[in-house]
Amino acid sequence: MSKSAAYFFAQQPKDFAMCAGLAEIIREVKPEIPLHLICSDEPNSAGYQWDTLLDPYDSVHWIKRALHGAWRGRFNLRGFLWVFTRGFVAARKVRSEMRELHFEPNSIAFVFSGFSLNTSIFLRRLRNDPNVTSVLIAEQIDSDATLNDFVLGYGESLYFNLFQHFFGTAYYDVFWMRTPTSKTTAQREYRFRNKPADYTFMGEHSLYKRKLQPTQTYWTNYVRRSFRLRDAQTVIVFGQIFEWVPLVDLEPFYRRFNELLSLIRTKHKGQRLVYLGHPGQPDELDREIQRLDLEGFEVMSDISSEAIVYQDTSIGVAYGVFSRALLTTASLGIRTHFLYNLFSDDSINELLKNRLDRCFESEVHPDMRLTSVERWMNGETDYIPESSADRVRDATIKVLEIVGILDYEEIKVADTTIDVIPEERWMRPLRPLSLIRLIRAVIGIPSTYSVRNKISRLITTPIRLIRRIF
Repeated sequence: MSKSAAYFFAQQPKDFAMCAGLAEIIREVKPEIPLHLICSDEPNSAGYQWDTLLDPYDSVHWIKRALHGAWRGRFNLRGFLWVFTRGFVAARKVRSEMRELHFEPNSIAFVFSGFSLNTSIFLRRLRNDPNVTSVLIAEQIDSDATLNDFVLGYGESLYFNLFQHFFGTAYYDVFWMRTPTSKTTAQREYRFRNKPADYTFMGEHSLYKRKLQPTQTYWTNYVRRSFRLRDAQTVIVFGQIFEWVPLVDLEPFYRRFNELLSLIRTKHKGQRLVYLGHPGQPDELDREIQRLDLEGFEVMSDISSEAIVYQDTSIGVAYGVFSRALLTTASLGIRTHFLYNLFSDDSINELLKNRLDRCFESEVHPDMRLTSVERWMNGETDYIPESSADRVRDATIKVLEIVGILDYEEIKVADTTIDVIPEERWMRPLRPLSLIRLIRAVIGIPSTYSVRNKISRLITTPIRLIRRIF
């Protein structure tokens, strides 16, 4: 039985782009299904222009936002006070608003990433509604990461799961990149413990690899039509807020960044140059701009990297130090380049470079990562972007078959050979627990470990020793 309607949830800028791409694919293969976007903003992109990414939907509904707040190192009294006086209050308000949402019977809802508090509340709302099937395409930045590369953030995981128990569908953990002498880093990975949605797939960028691993599907950064101008003359540089990246030494970093901006001016002389500020607080963006020599650049803000690429068809080349926005723009037919390997190890720590190499390695376009100024300036890295639209569409059609939007005959007509399998390796579903079981589950004490037996043994140990002596 075909689905009666499809719903999408977006909050982060990348969510809006992927929801729009997925909606466009559904329009192509199942144009009769109504499409509805439910969305919320987040502080750094509040007030952004989303019009370009809202066209595919029959309706758009905005709701309030709830946040985890400052969460690093906050599993303590100070963090608990914020959680119970502000965090839970905002979450309950969003939960009440989501309870008022109406979903058509036999409908389906799509969610991306899955780690924001609003997303967790939305997934909980879907789980409590038998009319709706939930589909999550979860984020794994490094799908090959192992515990040898990361350490579990105990406090951060406990803090997140305090919210998840009351407002989410699954516990998840945060892992920090392992560094010598436990040097602080912002590089991290999230992993769910329990099944967060009816169907869960792991998202992968289409320009990483030509073939998907089991449980993966491509992020739906998708444009079928060739909307890029043939003589695209605009070059864009995506900004970032680097002052919060511990493995970046700001003074030599900005000195080198300005040298690279000068090289961009030289290489693209006569072309329009744009610098897009990174989503952040105004004072952070101002400090970033003040450190840079942006002579000849138009400085823009208040729009996401995804939206500006959709909106401005003259953009043909994009640069960034290690901005993940480049992965989206590459999927949309723009030649993109990461600059971080052109910095010395004194500017960007080698540990961070090694991590980024693994995150941004592309077997489709290896020259996305610039490693030589000479090759770059001589034009040897000026590759012609390959369209990934067919691979993204084929993988998405397979997902649509699995979740029930398309039937076998319709998928057969699409003639896709890509195999996509949802993730099913989960711990038991999250369910109401007693206080003791809640503490055990959040901390991760195995169910086979008996606290009562341990206490009993502790109490009787002195008695056993006395008996042995006498």
